[in-house]
Amino acid sequence: MIDRSLEKTALQKEINSGHCHAALVINTRSRRAAACYLAVKSLLAKSKIKVNAAFPIDDPAKLIDTAGELVAQGYKFVIVGGGDGTISSVVDHFAYARVLFGVLPLGTANSFARTLGIPLNLGDAIDVLVNGKVADVDLGKINEDYFANGSSMGLPAAVGRATPHKLKRWLGRYAYALVGAKEFIRYQSFRCVVTIDDRETSFEALDVRIASGS
Repeated sequence: MIDRSLEKTALQKEINSGHCHAALVINTRSRRAAACYLAVKSLLAKSKIKVNAAFPIDDPAKLIDTAGELVAQGYKFVIVGGGDGTISSVVDHFAYARVLFGVLPLGTANSFARTLGIPLNLGDAIDVLVNGKVADVDLGKINEDYFANGSSMGLPAAVGRATPHKLKRWLGRYAYALVGAKEFIRYQSFRCVVTIDDRETSFEALDVRIASGS
């Protein structure tokens, strides 16, 4: 493993000194993001972080491409606002890159932010961006695709796909429970085979989840 402690310390000093230039990408399809975009820009403008470019985006594919372009352009600090899906969709561009990934939890569940102890309150989350600790985090990887805090197949994935964005904006995390109850009634279990260190286990499952976090 490469020791990046000196590099992280240098980035932290840049932020604290007010000389760190950042880019902001907000997924406006996330639950709170569209309403919070102007507030985010205002709070960042009052902080030590200098935002050179800001992108409110409601197209998931364009959001992924924009994040990749910003990393390729050499930004040292890219702040991403959205939920767990937003974060997992862009982390491939940040894995092993010399760039700081800032998280603004603006989604429905915000499990990744909760695991890292990032406050859900907007002002407090921005304070973490300014004064928080720069740290490495673990990523999972399936078929050359990275994910942040968890990946699943089965019932939760079906619920996630079936839950409308409008319902998540109205009900928040309770939207998943409402749709989940409906999906559970008709969902069929499936045969799963797991192999770990040449040891094979087979079982019926409604959900298979790989998680790194709380």
